[in-house]
Amino acid sequence: MKKYIFILITLYSGLVLSQEIQVGITRTRTTINNNFSADMVYNKITGQRMSKSAVHKLIKNNPNLQLENVYNKSGEIIKYLYNPENNTNFSKSSAKGSIESGNQIPEFIFKTVQGEKLDSEKLKGKWLIIRFEGFAESFTIKHDELKELHEKIDNSEFKKSIAAIIIFQNDENSIEKLFPNENSNFKVVTNGIPFHRIFKITRTPKTLVIDPNGVLVNSYNYSEDIDLEGIITDN
Repeated sequence: MKKYIFILITLYSGLVLSQEIQVGITRTRTTINNNFSADMVYNKITGQRMSKSAVHKLIKNNPNLQLENVYNKSGEIIKYLYNPENNTNFSKSSAKGSIESGNQIPEFIFKTVQGEKLDSEKLKGKWLIIRFEGFAESFTIKHDELKELHEKIDNSEFKKSIAAIIIFQNDENSIEKLFPNENSNFKVVTNGIPFHRIFKITRTPKTLVIDPNGVLVNSYNYSEDIDLEGIITDN
């Protein structure tokens, strides 16, 4: 009997991490985090860690239970938050509160496909261009737009003061052929779903321009709207 109970709880635990994420302007994709642990669930209202039995009971009563992920600056989940006062539309409510111009961006440590670590603290003093893309299958139609942005950086008199990063939601193997980056100004980061959430990105593509102090100057849906020389000169 104990074996059957254990299998049932494991199944529910897998379902709790099934979440919809945005992969383009209108499309979504469901992902499951197989590393979920009931030990990492906290009550958002009280701040107290919940017992395993309480978490399993919640999941049993609602297999589609919505939990808020809390990440460290490397994009690793350090805890899950359960809000007993609002657990019906988490995916919609969590999309609110995008970073506004003039505000500090979250601290981060990105790992590129070349294994390089990009630490926001060490990048202070540089202008940052961070481009958030959806899954690479939707990226094939955006080469011209990214090429335009690449050329703006390449032709800028401030090129040496600019660090450009592009973040994909899927893994390295998926974009290897779609985005040959040998001659690109962009450092490539994959498995970027956590960073989309940390930066509250609700639409892709989205490009952020950040000043040398880590403050968001503006965010853009289209590369053609980015007057890079003007932004840097005016700031």
